[in-house]
Amino acid sequence: MHSPASFKNLLFKILNIAPHEVGRILEAWSIRLCFQTGFVIGWTMLTAIIVKEFGITMLPWMYMVNALLIVAGSFIYSQIIYAFENRKLIIVSIITALVLLVLDATVFAENMTIFLAVTLVILSVFVSQLHIMLLAFIEELFTPNENERANPIIETSEPLGGIIGGSILALLAGHIHVTDFTYFWAFFMLIIIPILLFFYRKRHRFMTLIPSADAKETGSSRGNRVSHGIKHLRAIPFVRFLAIVIFCQWMFVNILNYQYTKAVDESLGHGPVAESNHAIDTSHTSIDTHAEDDHVEKTTAVKEQKADGHGESNAHEDLLTHGLGTLHIVFSSLMFLMQILLSSRLVARLGIVRAMRIMPGISLAGVLTMLLNFQFFTVIAAKGLYEMFLVVHTNAYHNSYYAISERIREQIREFLEGVMRPLGIFFGTGVLLLIQWLIPGEYLNTSLSLLMGAVLVTMLVLLSWMQGKYTLLAKKNLDLIGDHPEKHLAIEILSQRGHQDASEILTKNLIYKNESPRTKIKILKSLALLRDTTALPEIIAALDDPDEAVQQQACQTLAAYKKLGKHFFSQTFAKYRVVGALTDLFLRTQSKQLRSEIVQVFANIHHDDVVPFLLSRLEDGDDSIKADIINIIGMFHDINAGYYIEKYLDHADSMIRAQTIIALWQFKKYRLKLMIHLTALLDDEEDTEQLLAGIFVLGETKSIQEIPRLLHYLKSDNSDIRTAAAVALAKLGKTEAVEQLLEAMLEGQESHGAAVKQKVRHVESYYVKMLNAHLERHILAKMEEEFGNKKELILDDLPMDKLRNLKYYYELLEHDHAILKIEHMIKRKELAAEKKDA
Repeated sequence: MHSPASFKNLLFKILNIAPHEVGRILEAWSIRLCFQTGFVIGWTMLTAIIVKEFGITMLPWMYMVNALLIVAGSFIYSQIIYAFENRKLIIVSIITALVLLVLDATVFAENMTIFLAVTLVILSVFVSQLHIMLLAFIEELFTPNENERANPIIETSEPLGGIIGGSILALLAGHIHVTDFTYFWAFFMLIIIPILLFFYRKRHRFMTLIPSADAKETGSSRGNRVSHGIKHLRAIPFVRFLAIVIFCQWMFVNILNYQYTKAVDESLGHGPVAESNHAIDTSHTSIDTHAEDDHVEKTTAVKEQKADGHGESNAHEDLLTHGLGTLHIVFSSLMFLMQILLSSRLVARLGIVRAMRIMPGISLAGVLTMLLNFQFFTVIAAKGLYEMFLVVHTNAYHNSYYAISERIREQIREFLEGVMRPLGIFFGTGVLLLIQWLIPGEYLNTSLSLLMGAVLVTMLVLLSWMQGKYTLLAKKNLDLIGDHPEKHLAIEILSQRGHQDASEILTKNLIYKNESPRTKIKILKSLALLRDTTALPEIIAALDDPDEAVQQQACQTLAAYKKLGKHFFSQTFAKYRVVGALTDLFLRTQSKQLRSEIVQVFANIHHDDVVPFLLSRLEDGDDSIKADIINIIGMFHDINAGYYIEKYLDHADSMIRAQTIIALWQFKKYRLKLMIHLTALLDDEEDTEQLLAGIFVLGETKSIQEIPRLLHYLKSDNSDIRTAAAVALAKLGKTEAVEQLLEAMLEGQESHGAAVKQKVRHVESYYVKMLNAHLERHILAKMEEEFGNKKELILDDLPMDKLRNLKYYYELLEHDHAILKIEHMIKRKELAAEKKDA
């Protein structure tokens, strides 16, 4: 029977998230769920009332007004209110929308025209801007790497919101007046505020690092983001293509939604689609003008009747609300399954831009079915296909923003979401009205299907061209001089699939002599993900880099090529070069850590040429490398290796004896003898070096029966023994080690702390995530103690020792963005001090 702790660890592993990310994911997920549920209720209510009051022909005009109001809202927010903090602005916007919703439901409901106008303003101005702000707010909660893991989970809130909203509409339509759904909408909007406030108090937040007081973004500099977005549109080809894709997407969506709503309305007995479905006669699948006139007359007659919420006059809107709500449940369920099962996998497998092509490609197939046979089921199928694959498109679209500089990212988002999206809606509606005016009713559906098909083909062409622009933007950021956050993000982007010649672009910067070690390490990490064998010569060359950290990462990257021996070593010269480079580095380095990394690569190679080298160095080499060589030999998993290394069980060096025990532990025939030697290492507690070697063996051999002994060592007066015991317990998955590991990383010397973190790097991934969660909390507490409880920290005000402490904290957490900012400030202060001394 599994314990709750093991179940939690399994859950974290399945979801691919860390424990310290759970609170932020839950916050983002809850907010998105409430927002989407309220939006589905509000938009469906508005659509049903407009169709009931004015007829389906009025729907395009509503779309146009909606688009104009969204643009107006974007300009208002960008010009006036962006001086506020994002969280406060979200709360103010929700409160304003709630006041209008309450007035709408209580005062304006008597006059349907005013009710509809106010509802449209709430949706178009406040809700649309709230959507943009929530996207930015959620993005700020996570780093790019965290967002890649968290976003697929957060996105499941959208289809679930659709299911909840659709269920409320389907269950209550006909039982309450349609305007009373406003109260449900207001309720879900209201819930967002306590969620924000609750998690804001609970959340451990890192301070925003600002280089100097002059660098703080003021309200005036943040304002007018729309005009800045237009400027960036001209300057960045990728953004230009993305803007046109957004425009085309919403032009298509607008026409599809019109056809979908019309099909649902007519299926309820209000038009020719219903008639064609009942008669099973495809010759009547298009709308004729006489049927449309009859529908308008019916609508007018309904308007003249007195509505009480339950009478005959409301039957149409109740049926339409119920129908739309039911279909929302179906579509949202499909979206949820797609999000859980396929979305993130498709984005990871295909890359960002290729994943964005799926939605228009699949939607085009749906539109073709409408073109061949326009009826209720083909329209619903087209809508369903779009909604299903929209989640893949949305995930890829939001991730594409990381290619854009953080400095201008929000300006571009505001422009794309607040201007290009409504422009697509407005233009699509304009073309829809023009076609309705010019094309006879019998050809209307065919014309609209052809138009939607043309828009989708345009999107596919644009997206095929956009891949090169996406790669080019990443390459441009990578070519920036010095270390920049944009540069490191560009490296991450180029490690995604879909880029042409990504390895070539990365390796070009890797061999650049003036490139910083930090950037080289980042490139090597990305090459480890790509595992492109054409990059191996440059990775091998990095073994000769003057910086030891780069050499270590080059070894780790080579170790990531799991089939290195099989694929690469079929080439004679390549084999000779790699074995030669590794053996040369192994012999000349004095770094135990670097030798350990080389060991991992040798374990991958398993090549005949390695064995003679290992045995010769074992016999003739000095004692400083024998322990590492025995470690490598043990990784060959060959019982015959015992013939060569068994004699080292009696060696004078305790670490050589320890590595021999570990190498032979896998073979049962040696086990009894090894236990005697292990006991000898552990029994003499006066010999610290020998005891540390014994503790190391307990961790490497997963000796669970010795856990009580290791827990006893955690109470030792010797800090080295406590730390060694903690590392061994971590390898055994015991949480009792966490406190001592944190003490070793945070209270001792920086070099010692970094070494401890390195030692636990290869333990189970769930344990590393759990340890990082504790580490983050402790570092936040130390930062509050050292720098105060501030939201912003001005680096220029800090003395050098404080800056170095801050840098070390972020290095432990591997927050590259913050490290770069601090390093820039340290260099600036050092240059200023040199000039002053001169």
